[in-house]
Amino acid sequence: MPTLICDHCLLTFPERDALQEDINGKRHVFCCNGCRSVFLLIRSEGLDDFYLRRKWETPGIPSDQKKGLDLRTFGEDVRDAGQNDKKEKEIDIYIDGIRCASCVWLNEKFLSRTQGVKYARINFATHKAKIRWNPELISLENILKRIQAIGYNPRPHRESEQFKLQKAEARDLLVRFGTAAFLSSQLMIYSIALYAGYFQGIDPQAKLLFEIIAMFLTIPVLLYSGMPFIINTVKGLRHLHFTMDSLITIGSGSAFVYSVYEIFTGGKVYFDTSAMIITLILLGRYIEATAKGKASETIEKLSELNPREARVLRDAHINAKDLFAQETELLPLQAVNKSDLIKVLPGERIPVDGTIVCGDSEVDESIITGE
Repeated sequence: MPTLICDHCLLTFPERDALQEDINGKRHVFCCNGCRSVFLLIRSEGLDDFYLRRKWETPGIPSDQKKGLDLRTFGEDVRDAGQNDKKEKEIDIYIDGIRCASCVWLNEKFLSRTQGVKYARINFATHKAKIRWNPELISLENILKRIQAIGYNPRPHRESEQFKLQKAEARDLLVRFGTAAFLSSQLMIYSIALYAGYFQGIDPQAKLLFEIIAMFLTIPVLLYSGMPFIINTVKGLRHLHFTMDSLITIGSGSAFVYSVYEIFTGGKVYFDTSAMIITLILLGRYIEATAKGKASETIEKLSELNPREARVLRDAHINAKDLFAQETELLPLQAVNKSDLIKVLPGERIPVDGTIVCGDSEVDESIITGE
């Protein structure tokens, strides 16, 4: 049966289920009305460059995209922005479904073109979005629905939940790697004996016994430790999409199948190759997951160090010697103007860039220099 690829989500689907849309004389095909609606919305906003920029490793839309929004879960994260005495609001949210830098570009551009949204920035590493808007022009619910409208799922940003997911992923990789490493180390004992037997001779019965033991040691490595690779490969094959997991599965699986065949023909077996491919890849992914988790946590901790208020002296025409005696007003950083005088007390973090006009002190620059 002929198949087509959806122009929006890249999923492969039967031609009989295709929905078509002719735009400027070019035919576009979609797997469902949802994908067609999102495609037309993105194009109507003049953001169709997204489809040229994106680099998706896996097709499809987020699995939980169609879940409803519960505004009560976002309420406690809304705060006053306080910029120039305007009653603006600000929130940090987590956007699910971001796969590459083009997804960040699309969300930022789409939100910035929304009436009432003053500011929208997304961190690609953490998928954390900071949005500032005028509640008199647009509500938070409409902003979140706009994000959903282009195929992404906004969720409340909870640092603990995010780190919990990262730690769970790293823990799962560690267990799978530990299992693979332990069984592979046992497997190598029999593999060394077999390799020695190839050069120095080995009793056929002992050879067969060692090969069978090696096979049974490899099976858990392949079917448990390597199961995520197999699952991702099967998903990719359904859509004729190949990834790095496909290469790992094909390499390890072919070595295992060929070795089983060689047991019956009396040839050489390569069970150690099949197991070590998975073991080494798992080690690399575990290191990557832990490094990414630590980097994300460090970024969040650094962002928490940013001051949110500044002590402002509104009278900028007084003598320098009288500055220390003047009263200050705590204002949000968004309300600080370029010509304002800022007073920094000992031990406080410097809130904005500027030039020292009076006084002297010491500054801890270790966060910048690394010393």
